[in-house]
Amino acid sequence: NPCNLKEKIDPVRSPDLYRMLQEWRFEDHSKLPYLTDLVNSFIVRQGKKLIIWSGRPSTLNALAGYFAEYNPQIIHGEIKTPAGKSRNQHKFDLLEEFKTHDDRPLLLASYLVLKQSVDILESTRSVYFDRSWKYIDWAQSRKRSQRIGQTEDVLISYLIFQNTIEMRQDRRLSDHKKMNTDLFRADSIPASEWKRIFEGETLYE
Repeated sequence: NPCNLKEKIDPVRSPDLYRMLQEWRFEDHSKLPYLTDLVNSFIVRQGKKLIIWSGRPSTLNALAGYFAEYNPQIIHGEIKTPAGKSRNQHKFDLLEEFKTHDDRPLLLASYLVLKQSVDILESTRSVYFDRSWKYIDWAQSRKRSQRIGQTEDVLISYLIFQNTIEMRQDRRLSDHKKMNTDLFRADSIPASEWKRIFEGETLYE
């Protein structure tokens, strides 16, 4: 989201970039046409509740304005907490409203805030507008709908453009996922190496 850079670019050192960012609007984001198709498909045509994930509150707020017709629920780290409520309680109240109200089909959620300690079985559709470079943030957040008790297939989509840094990020996350999966397979590491690991020996010189 280039809007996140607007306050960080020096107009003297980078005047062209500064001018371009000042003229750029969130509605110009290249991902929005594809995201709109997914929102219409999941919510309108399939009648499913949908989660759109991002790690930036400013992006989630912008998405809330863009998809205002769906009365989205928003949960991120900068949501104001009402007096008399704890931050955690307010988060759970907002989430419960999304889960139980038919007029709240869209949740705009931070994968940094809702990555653990919550189940969202009511939503079987998720789209990642962006992702964290930390594998654990992505892995935990995508499991919120894939919990014990889920009776439907869960569909998770990622918005990634070719020839961008997101391709490198996707490869890195995929490599981490493969490593985590392989590590706990019984045949992933020979018994002799497991023995050396637990005995505290160095595997590689």
